[in-house]
Amino acid sequence: MDDPDRAFSPRLLLRIYLYGMVLLALSAGASFLVGRYVLRPAFDVPVRPSTTWIAWHMAALSDKPGELARELGDLKQRVGIEMTVYDVRGHLAGSNAEQPPPPLDQRELWRLGRDRARFEAEPARLPG
Repeated sequence: MDDPDRAFSPRLLLRIYLYGMVLLALSAGASFLVGRYVLRPAFDVPVRPSTTWIAWHMAALSDKPGELARELGDLKQRVGIEMTVYDVRGHLAGSNAEQPPPPLDQRELWRLGRDRARFEAEPARLPG
Protein backbone atom coordinates (compact mmCIF):
# COMPACT_ATOMS: atom_id res chain seq x y z
CA MET A 1 0.00 0.00 0.00
CA ASP A 2 0.90 3.59 -0.33
CA ASP A 3 2.46 5.49 2.48
CA PRO A 4 -0.19 7.90 3.94
CA ASP A 5 2.51 10.47 4.72
CA ARG A 6 3.26 10.78 1.02
CA ALA A 7 -0.19 11.46 -0.43
CA PHE A 8 1.37 13.41 -3.31
CA SER A 9 4.63 12.65 -5.00
CA PRO A 10 7.26 15.42 -5.14
CA ARG A 11 7.11 15.32 -8.92
CA LEU A 12 3.35 16.00 -8.91
CA LEU A 13 3.79 18.90 -6.48
CA LEU A 14 6.51 20.36 -8.69
CA ARG A 15 4.28 20.11 -11.76
CA ILE A 16 1.38 21.82 -9.96
CA TYR A 17 3.71 24.57 -8.77
CA LEU A 18 5.17 25.13 -12.27
CA TYR A 19 1.72 25.20 -13.88
CA GLY A 20 0.66 27.77 -11.29
CA MET A 21 3.69 29.94 -12.08
CA VAL A 22 2.98 29.73 -15.83
CA LEU A 23 -0.67 30.71 -15.27
CA LEU A 24 0.40 33.59 -13.05
CA ALA A 25 2.85 34.85 -15.69
CA LEU A 26 0.23 34.53 -18.45
CA SER A 27 -2.38 36.43 -16.44
CA ALA A 28 0.13 39.20 -15.65
CA GLY A 29 1.02 39.44 -19.35
CA ALA A 30 -2.66 39.55 -20.34
CA SER A 31 -3.34 42.27 -17.77
CA PHE A 32 -0.46 44.32 -19.12
CA LEU A 33 -1.64 43.93 -22.73
CA VAL A 34 -5.24 44.85 -21.89
CA GLY A 35 -4.09 47.91 -19.99
CA ARG A 36 -1.73 48.97 -22.73
CA TYR A 37 -3.82 48.37 -25.84
CA VAL A 38 -7.43 48.52 -24.62
CA LEU A 39 -7.72 50.79 -21.59
CA ARG A 40 -5.14 53.47 -22.43
CA PRO A 41 -6.63 54.33 -25.85
CA ALA A 42 -10.04 54.52 -24.21
CA PHE A 43 -8.79 57.20 -21.82
CA ASP A 44 -7.01 59.19 -24.54
CA VAL A 45 -10.28 60.31 -26.08
CA PRO A 46 -12.80 62.67 -24.58
CA VAL A 47 -15.44 61.27 -22.28
CA ARG A 48 -18.14 62.57 -24.58
CA PRO A 49 -17.45 62.49 -28.33
CA SER A 50 -19.52 65.65 -28.69
CA THR A 51 -16.74 67.62 -26.99
CA THR A 52 -14.51 66.90 -29.96
CA TRP A 53 -17.12 68.30 -32.31
CA ILE A 54 -17.58 71.38 -30.10
CA ALA A 55 -13.83 72.04 -30.04
CA TRP A 56 -13.47 71.71 -33.82
CA HIS A 57 -16.59 73.81 -34.43
CA MET A 58 -15.41 76.65 -32.17
CA ALA A 59 -11.90 76.53 -33.65
CA ALA A 60 -13.42 76.91 -37.13
CA LEU A 61 -15.20 80.06 -35.95
CA SER A 62 -12.05 81.68 -34.53
CA ASP A 63 -11.86 84.12 -37.44
CA LYS A 64 -15.55 85.13 -37.05
CA PRO A 65 -15.69 86.93 -33.67
CA GLY A 66 -19.41 87.74 -33.71
CA GLU A 67 -20.53 84.21 -34.54
CA LEU A 68 -17.98 82.75 -32.13
CA ALA A 69 -19.28 84.94 -29.28
CA ARG A 70 -22.88 83.86 -29.99
CA GLU A 71 -21.93 80.17 -30.11
CA LEU A 72 -19.85 80.40 -26.93
CA GLY A 73 -22.70 82.14 -25.10
CA ASP A 74 -25.14 79.48 -26.28
CA LEU A 75 -22.71 76.72 -25.24
CA LYS A 76 -22.45 78.08 -21.71
CA GLN A 77 -26.18 78.70 -21.37
CA ARG A 78 -27.40 75.36 -22.75
CA VAL A 79 -24.70 72.93 -21.66
CA GLY A 80 -22.76 74.78 -18.97
CA ILE A 81 -19.41 74.38 -20.72
CA GLU A 82 -16.89 77.18 -20.39
CA MET A 83 -14.50 77.48 -23.30
CA THR A 84 -11.77 79.87 -24.40
CA VAL A 85 -10.50 79.97 -27.98
CA TYR A 86 -7.10 81.35 -29.01
CA ASP A 87 -5.77 81.69 -32.53
CA VAL A 88 -2.46 80.13 -33.53
CA ARG A 89 -0.57 83.32 -32.63
CA GLY A 90 -1.89 83.16 -29.07
CA HIS A 91 -4.40 86.02 -29.36
CA LEU A 92 -7.74 85.62 -27.61
CA ALA A 93 -10.43 84.89 -30.21
CA GLY A 94 -13.32 84.47 -27.78
CA SER A 95 -14.33 83.14 -24.40
CA ASN A 96 -17.42 82.48 -22.31
CA ALA A 97 -15.42 82.05 -19.09
CA GLU A 98 -15.54 84.65 -16.35
CA GLN A 99 -11.75 84.64 -16.22
CA PRO A 100 -10.22 83.20 -19.42
CA PRO A 101 -7.02 81.24 -18.89
CA PRO A 102 -3.82 82.81 -20.23
CA PRO A 103 -2.59 81.78 -23.67
CA LEU A 104 -0.08 78.95 -23.94
CA ASP A 105 3.57 79.86 -24.26
CA GLN A 106 5.61 78.81 -27.31
CA ARG A 107 7.02 75.70 -25.60
CA GLU A 108 3.52 74.41 -24.77
CA LEU A 109 2.27 75.19 -28.30
CA TRP A 110 5.21 73.30 -29.77
CA ARG A 111 4.51 70.29 -27.50
CA LEU A 112 0.84 70.23 -28.53
CA GLY A 113 1.80 70.37 -32.19
CA ARG A 114 4.31 67.56 -31.78
CA ASP A 115 2.30 65.20 -29.56
CA ARG A 116 -0.88 63.56 -30.59
CA ALA A 117 -4.06 65.12 -29.28
CA ARG A 118 -4.91 64.51 -25.66
CA PHE A 119 -7.98 65.76 -23.93
CA GLU A 120 -7.35 66.98 -20.44
CA ALA A 121 -9.84 68.51 -18.09
CA GLU A 122 -9.37 70.58 -15.00
CA PRO A 123 -10.77 69.12 -11.80
CA ALA A 124 -14.42 70.01 -11.30
CA ARG A 125 -14.99 73.11 -9.22
CA LEU A 126 -17.66 72.73 -6.59
CA PRO A 127 -20.00 75.69 -6.11
CA GLY A 128 -19.66 77.75 -2.99
